[in-house]
Amino acid sequence: LGIGDYLWLRGSAEQQGERLALACVERKTIRDLVGRSAKGDHLRQLRRLEVSSFPWSALLFEGDEEIADKGAVAYGAAPLASGGARDTALRCPADILRFVAKVALFSRSFVLLGKAAQDTISHLVAWTCILQHLGASPDIPFDAPQASAVDGLVKRCDERS
Repeated sequence: LGIGDYLWLRGSAEQQGERLALACVERKTIRDLVGRSAKGDHLRQLRRLEVSSFPWSALLFEGDEEIADKGAVAYGAAPLASGGARDTALRCPADILRFVAKVALFSRSFVLLGKAAQDTISHLVAWTCILQHLGASPDIPFDAPQASAVDGLVKRCDERS
């Protein structure tokens, strides 16, 4: 996808010209977030979500923020940069939590947190269940194991509705 990793559309596949993008989730592992932060990739992705036409968008962070303390220094960052105005690198758990707080407080995107892939699946299933009531159909690029897990959880959600 040009923006985001998961996309929900309103309308059916037969109505391709009439399908409307309803929601988008951009998934970032904490390792990738830290690793790419010095170049500002995380800020560009957030800006793309902000200017998109999605009624609902979210950044989903997967992993443990403690990874920042384990030598996952961002590439492109000055070795001991002191947090200047142009320094976007996330170097420690506190930097990650501040970034998440800024997104939550000053962005129109939601923030979703999870420690592992199963948490990501649970978030996506919850979004799918709610958005299905709004007439959305998920276009979710999963690998086969995740797809079957999501299918099973969505079926259980449907049975409850």
